[in-house]
Amino acid sequence: MAGDFRIRLGHLVVLLLSFTFVQAFYIPGWSIKTYSDGETVPLFVNKVYSDNTQLQYAYSELPFVCPPSGRTYGGSALMSGTSISLNLGEVLRGDRIMVSDYELSMGKDEEARYLCSHKVDRKGLRRAQDLIKGGYVAEWIVDNLPGATSFVTVDKSRKYYAAGFKVGYEDFSPSTGKPRYFINNHVTL
Repeated sequence: MAGDFRIRLGHLVVLLLSFTFVQAFYIPGWSIKTYSDGETVPLFVNKVYSDNTQLQYAYSELPFVCPPSGRTYGGSALMSGTSISLNLGEVLRGDRIMVSDYELSMGKDEEARYLCSHKVDRKGLRRAQDLIKGGYVAEWIVDNLPGATSFVTVDKSRKYYAAGFKVGYEDFSPSTGKPRYFINNHVTL
């Protein structure tokens, strides 16, 4: 019986030592995806949020955002305007991830690309002004990474990134001094 115990103990020691030679990692809900040149990389739109309030809104439901066209991308099952299934953490964070109409191709630089034209009524403009005044930021996702805005410190010694991009900004007219509001409708990816 003592011999059986030594054999089992020996197997246990070998098993434990073998773990020191294995190196791996796993992030739940994330897997490595490699893209070939020319392959479509999906861009997902999520939500708009502000550090000034707890209220979040779905980006795709904003009155100044073009409605999804419903087209599919590169033979995949992704169709613009469809919601992406969420894990529990994303649901608790208030995520509302949808496939967008933006088309990104790996390794292909494009100077500019037209997405759509969209008329906004007065109610939609007031809503845009409220979001801009509230400091709302749009959250997009590309290849499981959040879109970000780069900033440079005042003394230009350091560059840093903040998640998302501002929905718009407020400026004041030099002639009247009244506030003017601008929606960020041109993006650099």
